[in-house]
Amino acid sequence: MRRSRPTAVNTASGPVVAWIEEPTAPGQRYVKVQRFDQARNRIGDEIKVGSHDVDPYHDRP
Repeated sequence: MRRSRPTAVNTASGPVVAWIEEPTAPGQRYVKVQRFDQARNRIGDEIKVGSHDVDPYHDRP
């Protein structure tokens, strides 16, 4: 799995990080999110935000 374009934001309950995840084999790319508490500990599992490809035209020039 390759992760790219990470971004983070602080919320009232703690930071949230999002990134684009791409399988090593050709396939769809997805946005994933991970929540953290105020002490920067992970809350739960990584969340797949959507089931559609992030950019269906990403292989085109």
